[in-house]
Amino acid sequence: MAYSYRHHWHHRDALDPHLVARPAAGDESKAAVPSRPQEPLSAAATRLCAQVRGSAPLNHVARDFPHVVNRIADAWHDTQSFRTLVDSLLISERLDREGFPIPVVMELAALREYRLDRLAAGRP
Repeated sequence: MAYSYRHHWHHRDALDPHLVARPAAGDESKAAVPSRPQEPLSAAATRLCAQVRGSAPLNHVARDFPHVVNRIADAWHDTQSFRTLVDSLLISERLDREGFPIPVVMELAALREYRLDRLAAGRP
């Protein structure tokens, strides 16, 4: 699948719908679809999505990969666990993985930066 996107983006660009990656012309029918059965969002994941909605929305992640948001919500209050989990999602060392669609990667990167910025400011 060919995507059109900016090569150099800032985390705030991830919130701009005009900069979110879209399938190239003619590829709309080939959009990535998760292969595993959908798992519902946990109560903790639902609260997390509501908490970060204004700064680092997880729309694509929650819709297409709810199990990932559940794992992030479980790790949210443990900084090291959160960082390890999100880093492993963003940079996989497993060669058998296709990776996430670009909008999902952008949301995960924005969430990581949001969480780490809050810690640096002394807000958990």
